[in-house]
Amino acid sequence: MKSTFDLNRVGDQWKYRLDERAFQDLSAVDYQGPPALLFVVKVPEDRHQYVLPPSGDSTGFRAPILWVSLEGTDDGVPRKETRTISIPCTNILTAEVLDAQYEKAAQGFTPIVPRQTGGGL
Repeated sequence: MKSTFDLNRVGDQWKYRLDERAFQDLSAVDYQGPPALLFVVKVPEDRHQYVLPPSGDSTGFRAPILWVSLEGTDDGVPRKETRTISIPCTNILTAEVLDAQYEKAAQGFTPIVPRQTGGGL
């Protein structure tokens, strides 16, 4: 899970700069374990805009959480520090999405990997 205010929207995708080591870990195809997902919390620059006082039934967090599977997306071209990945704007984490991903992992299925356009990640 990463958090950032530095997301750029391009069409129907969010562009996020992910460090190379994290990308390598998340893009590896590992049929022995559960699928790895990247969660990106899109926060405002001013942290006071997204944290509420905690209550008994809530974490108090109200920033959107985006998700993407990078499994199998490595193009084999090493980067020195970071690479830009695309996250579909529709990939907002909800309880239903989390339940569905959990069920897929429990059944041995991998999440759907969005097709990248524009010459790579």
